[in-house]
Amino acid sequence: MEIAKWNSLFEGNYVNQDLSIYYKDDIFVTVIKLNDAKNCLIQLNKIYLAQGDCELFVTTLPYPAIVYEKHFALGEDETYKYILINTDLEYLESSLINTYIDKKIKYLEKLGDSVSSVVGSYDLKLIPFHLIPKDKKDYFFSDPNVLKLLVNLPIDFGVSPIAPINELVLGYKEKKSVTASLESLRSVLVYNGSLDERLYCLKLVCENFLLSFRNVIVFDKFDYFHTLSHPQTNFTVLKEYGLDISPLGFPLNIVDKYAIKFPLSFIPKEAFVSLFKFSLSSLKIFNQVYTSDVTTFADLICRIKKLPTTDEFTDFEKERIISKLYILDAKYNSFFGKGKVDDLVVQKYKQIGSVTVINVVEDIFYPHYVNYILHEISLKLQTDVLFVFPESKDLFNNFFVGKSLINTIRANQKISYLISSSNDIDFVSEDLCDVKISIVKQNDIVIKFPAKDPLRLLLRPSLTFSGDFVYCPIS
Repeated sequence: MEIAKWNSLFEGNYVNQDLSIYYKDDIFVTVIKLNDAKNCLIQLNKIYLAQGDCELFVTTLPYPAIVYEKHFALGEDETYKYILINTDLEYLESSLINTYIDKKIKYLEKLGDSVSSVVGSYDLKLIPFHLIPKDKKDYFFSDPNVLKLLVNLPIDFGVSPIAPINELVLGYKEKKSVTASLESLRSVLVYNGSLDERLYCLKLVCENFLLSFRNVIVFDKFDYFHTLSHPQTNFTVLKEYGLDISPLGFPLNIVDKYAIKFPLSFIPKEAFVSLFKFSLSSLKIFNQVYTSDVTTFADLICRIKKLPTTDEFTDFEKERIISKLYILDAKYNSFFGKGKVDDLVVQKYKQIGSVTVINVVEDIFYPHYVNYILHEISLKLQTDVLFVFPESKDLFNNFFVGKSLINTIRANQKISYLISSSNDIDFVSEDLCDVKISIVKQNDIVIKFPAKDPLRLLLRPSLTFSGDFVYCPIS
């Protein structure tokens, strides 16, 4: 594609630079010619008109983007917003411009497809630039600030946004980086330290999977892991540790607690009787009606009503159970049904992983709810997924579902898992994880790989928001 045949927005001297800006359809190309004339700096932008809450949406994107807003007159209709998705600014031989542009247009089209796949989850509509009304195009072209916008020169454009697979920095020892492969982190237990320190360590391992294009599913009872969508704001700490990675947020999907319904029968019959304190005589009736196809309390009520009355199953006993089930149904009916997990296991991006945070609460249903979701997802997995179970002692030690959970995660080679607890002996199954990370203090840890000596190191800073977390100095 010959850039010379594109429309020209600007050609001339800009801030002592020989600048040219071309456009065609949705794509704008900025070219800064260098003094030697043989080389240049080049960047491409794909532009949309945005209608709705684009600011929140852009903060979740895993690649560079700019929101540009221009207000012209009284009223919301006179405020126009544009989203620019751009490539990195790159150094290039001038003779290679046309080939380079063809390649980068395909890249931006893929990013556009990614945007289109997630924008429906937001109160937002995006219109490609070539499809927007003429007046909104004219406003964009007539604004002199657009020139500055498209000359998006970063202070340092030599930063690599994504580290390669199997060379992901886990931390530092004596100022030298320590890398870890995903295979070596397939099953990890984090223990000791404070809760905040353990959660930080969990999140850091999540980032390594996300940077290697894996998806992560977190059962989050601390309202913590949504921060994986927010870029690190403390740039200084990244430089102090010599990190050559830009801070970034990862695509995030939040699932509210019990938004995914689960079948009542996923609570084992004996657990059901114990949870709701039914008598042993009631168990005889449940032995007849509590089967794997029961999904709600209403199903149970209907089945008990249909049971023939006998000396063993008297009308009094049946009505006593039914009355209690009506109360339980009124209180908990919104939790139960035929849940679908298909949306949780879709690979949405090719160049970066995404996070699904399932908000959970440690109520009486929590172990059974997690067990159901994990079981259903394990049957549908097409790609590798990391499951995260923060502070999971009570979950994996649960008498009714602990073994089922362990069997599920061990049986599926596509599942990696990450757990935490205050002590490494908190779990009944002592060999639950191959790798153990002991928190000494803050990001100072000891990591124990199988058949290797323990290694003490400093975890790298997070690429995502870490609040007031204090890092041990690297020197």
